[in-house]
Amino acid sequence: MAFCNQCGTKVEDGAKFCTSCGAPIDQAAAETKTPAAAQPEAQKTGNGANGFSKYFAFTDTTANFKKEDIDANKIVSILSYIHILVIVPLIGMKESPFAQYHAKVGLNLLLWHLVAEVGGGILTGVIGWIPVIGWLVSLAIGLINIALWCINIFGIVSAAQGKARELTILEPFKIIK
Repeated sequence: MAFCNQCGTKVEDGAKFCTSCGAPIDQAAAETKTPAAAQPEAQKTGNGANGFSKYFAFTDTTANFKKEDIDANKIVSILSYIHILVIVPLIGMKESPFAQYHAKVGLNLLLWHLVAEVGGGILTGVIGWIPVIGWLVSLAIGLINIALWCINIFGIVSAAQGKARELTILEPFKIIK
């Protein structure tokens, strides 16, 4: 049995990355690591400072890409998170796995933005006129849109840093794999 070197979470034997915090697993150190329960609270939180790491953890797959590909395609990868400009890396950079990775993540975000906008507009039109309920629905839709924009900013920052990171919480919501 192995434990994450970063946050102390139990990981499968042979795992390359922690499923909780996304940190790479050093197998030799992971096997001798004490369980998370025996560690101080500050070390259990992973990459989140206040216990939010299970919600805001990310999967870092940067090691799967060549440095030359990353260096050559950072700028194009940033375009993946600027809505319609996702077409540039998606169609124009088919030979770059790094750009394609960001294009797929950006395209998923674009589709979720569309679902939120169209679905939110329909929902608001149907029940938006009801006092309190309509206001709460409008507030929820607004918060969803803010969250999606924050995720876009996370993607832009990741691409600019030459990283291939995706928030773990988004895994079940992928439209395009």
